[in-house]
Amino acid sequence: MSAASLPLVSVIIATYNRAMSLQDVLRDLSAQQTNGAFRFEVIVVDNHSSDSTRATIEMARGSYPVPLIYAFEGHQGKSYALNRGLDLSSGEFVAFTDDDVILGPGWLLAMYETFHRYESDGVGGPVRPSWIGQRPAWLGQKLERQLGLVDRGSALFHVRSARTIFIGNNSAYRRALFVRYGGFNAEHGGSEDSEWFLRILRAGHKVVYQPAANVLHKLESTRVTPKFFSRRFAQMGRGYALLLQQQGGKRSLCRVPLWMVRFYLDLHWRAFLAWRRGDHEEAMWHWLRRHLYFSTMAHCFLDWLMRRPLSPPPATIRPLRQQMQPT
Repeated sequence: MSAASLPLVSVIIATYNRAMSLQDVLRDLSAQQTNGAFRFEVIVVDNHSSDSTRATIEMARGSYPVPLIYAFEGHQGKSYALNRGLDLSSGEFVAFTDDDVILGPGWLLAMYETFHRYESDGVGGPVRPSWIGQRPAWLGQKLERQLGLVDRGSALFHVRSARTIFIGNNSAYRRALFVRYGGFNAEHGGSEDSEWFLRILRAGHKVVYQPAANVLHKLESTRVTPKFFSRRFAQMGRGYALLLQQQGGKRSLCRVPLWMVRFYLDLHWRAFLAWRRGDHEEAMWHWLRRHLYFSTMAHCFLDWLMRRPLSPPPATIRPLRQQMQPT
């Protein structure tokens, strides 16, 4: 079989002002093992960076061992950047990672082999931390999991529960799914990868957790602060609000679930009690989660106030270009 006839995997990275870290990821991708089973391309979407991102990619392109495609997406937001990458992709499989990870040489091969061996439609793997600097003493395990980390153990399994969500820095899907269901939903800023995963899981597609496809997520201790989590939780609120309203079935006032109001108020008490008994990690967890629930309630109320439809309009989930559909 000639190289040109081998199956193609498209690797998509959305990046923003991380040129130095992006160099490391491109180096790791250039060293990926294929065992002659497939070929791959790398698509980097620059989400309106102001640093040397474009120059970094242009410099690497000349000697890069596989096609390296650069695209600029001026509309700020990861969903827009990922959808731009999907438009440019042509592989049978699409793998996603980030600009701040460390990839082992067998990462992509483990993804590809899982698709074929288990006839899966989606594959995800563990994401473990690689700390730059000392891990903050106040950072508990619950908060650490909000940093784009996943560890479901060392055993491969078929995912059947919505609690086992794949995240964007270590996941791959058959491209035909994006043609069928559309791209990432821009309304779910901050949780677009979770929304996409739930979309195909609920549609009955087979997704597999593959522990061999692992990555390390670089975490700078100086950037991991309570303020960082406050912003992150607030951004996630929009996606939670949409999911809650679409599910329905719970008592609500102005689209705000009443259980969430009670839970939001209860978080203050939980944080206080945890602090009093000296469990500062648990206290910080409850205190920072207030931002998630307050943001969710605020978005639910604003959707009611503006009379927004419960389901996003079709244009929000942008379909892939017609000419890119597989034959």
